[in-house]
Amino acid sequence: MSYLYQAIGNKTYAEMSELTAFNALPVMVTGDWWAHQYVAQPNQGYSKKLDAVPFHNTNEWSQTFGLEPHYPCCTVNHHQGYPKYLANSFVGVDNNGLAHVLLMPANVTAALKHANVTISCETKYPFDGLLQYVISSSGNFDFYVRVPSWYISKHSNIEVGTGKTQALSPDTKTGLHKISLKSGVTEVTYILAAEIRIEARANSTISVYYGSLLYALEIGSKNSSTRPKSFSSNAEFPEDYAPTPSRDWIMTNTSAWSVAIDPSTIKMHKSADPDTSLPNPLWVPGASPVWMSVQACEIDWPLFQGVPGPVPAPHSRKCLSDVSEVKLVPYGTAKLHMAELPTMSLGAKQYN
Repeated sequence: MSYLYQAIGNKTYAEMSELTAFNALPVMVTGDWWAHQYVAQPNQGYSKKLDAVPFHNTNEWSQTFGLEPHYPCCTVNHHQGYPKYLANSFVGVDNNGLAHVLLMPANVTAALKHANVTISCETKYPFDGLLQYVISSSGNFDFYVRVPSWYISKHSNIEVGTGKTQALSPDTKTGLHKISLKSGVTEVTYILAAEIRIEARANSTISVYYGSLLYALEIGSKNSSTRPKSFSSNAEFPEDYAPTPSRDWIMTNTSAWSVAIDPSTIKMHKSADPDTSLPNPLWVPGASPVWMSVQACEIDWPLFQGVPGPVPAPHSRKCLSDVSEVKLVPYGTAKLHMAELPTMSLGAKQYN
């Protein structure tokens, strides 16, 4: 997606790259990066050995986290994602321009046609929409920032130095907002505002986003581990086969995964102190500084070959529990999660 954006200039590719980096990649890796999945499910209420094999060409352990839950290709490849993402976060534009296209904390030094440039970006993006740049340049050059299509224009802006705040005016195709800078040191403050957005899925289900983050139902879990196993024989490797932190994990849910939500009750929440640093590790349950609350209840949701089956049809959805408030958290932090959620109108129910 990154290379397609650089070659074609269609902002959709950059946004797809961001969605992958901040959602699909971290959700498949434990917070310490010692275990990964071979296959993941948008709706994954547990992660354990399955009685059946619902996925093509995999074994019954393939959706668990481990050293090699299936083919070991992912074991040697999964660590490449973020270094390559970082390496492509800044790109050249024409002969004398530099653009921050994959938004993240990053530093870059580049030799352009008329300037040698160093840029430092400090940000908690995608958990926060504030990006602060310190730019040092030996000559005049054009600096660009990519503006995602989800930005809220009336609350988003950019300030160059101590000058007046400017409204964003991104190119309709590339999404790039251009700033012409002179030589010297310049500070740029870039603010991206977002709002909750809901995307329809099949059969009256939805996915919930805020900025570049997909949100999913938070599911409690009880976790246990063993020494790594061979994907071909399922036998544990010898004690000294892999470093001690390398473990194979089973994660069973301790809270309900089979729920329907009332999207009209979704509320956004953020940590009270905006100056608090992001935790490390970050992509783990309970670490996110942002989350949502929503009213929900349990419904009858049959399994298919040991995993959550097709979402029940709207007419068959009935509350099997009292309505209560549940949390939606960034998808990448929730190793157990439900991200394509059935909807119900729960306005007439008595909330707990």
